[in-house]
Amino acid sequence: MNIDITTIHQELPDFNSHNEAKAWFTNKFPGSFRYKDSDEIDGITVHYYHLIKDSQAYSQYMETLESTEGHQITSVVPFESYSTIEITDEGDISISI
Repeated sequence: MNIDITTIHQELPDFNSHNEAKAWFTNKFPGSFRYKDSDEIDGITVHYYHLIKDSQAYSQYMETLESTEGHQITSVVPFESYSTIEITDEGDISISI
């Protein structure tokens, strides 16, 4: 899937909540937007998602991380297979490539 983060950033509407932003990403990228975790930073809840750009490389990377055997990453391909999307409860968005 060809995902251009700059274009996504330009297309982002103003969201009023986490659920609103989550629904937009889920509808725009069905099957490629996955919840990973949440955390509280300075009293603000941040939800972390992966926007998968290369499903094969991403799946292999996740399997390697979940393996009980040692793992060694020897290229940047796994890190280029997804972007991290951070969404606050208020709907603020941060995208890292």
